[in-house]
Amino acid sequence: AIQHGLAFDRKDRTAHAAEFLRELEGVPKLRAFLGATAVALVLSLSYVTFQEYQNIAALMPDVAFEDLPVEDQRSITALLNDARTLEGFGDLSSALEFYVKAYRAHPRNSEAVDGITHLAVTLSEAALSSGRPDDFDAVKANIEAIMNIDDYLAKNEILVESRDAIIEIQ
Repeated sequence: AIQHGLAFDRKDRTAHAAEFLRELEGVPKLRAFLGATAVALVLSLSYVTFQEYQNIAALMPDVAFEDLPVEDQRSITALLNDARTLEGFGDLSSALEFYVKAYRAHPRNSEAVDGITHLAVTLSEAALSSGRPDDFDAVKANIEAIMNIDDYLAKNEILVESRDAIIEIQ
């Protein structure tokens, strides 16, 4: 702006003062715009990161397994082992009960949740393939009882889908 305003040749010089001021003030406006854009971008990324952290934290137990008292750790481990053993023997209903007990002892425990959801799907598929209304009712009641334990399980997509598949057939 100063270079244009002081140019020796009239054709290169700024024509009037208003144009000179526009040229002079143009750079700070651009910098302010870019600065505001950068701040908005940082705030947006911070918000998205915080939301993702909250989503991940909601999946984790309130207390890490390692932070539980040793006796509680042993009890939960025994329940999970018993559930896997019963599942291996084909006693899926009993295995499901042990996974639920482990879940109640340590809410949102990933092994318990995985066992519960796996068995809910397996039992739903078995009921669907049997085609017997009594099986539908029993599996639906089991899944709904599990979903009533807490909000986390009530919103679990696999449990909701398993229950809904039984309801659709009924």
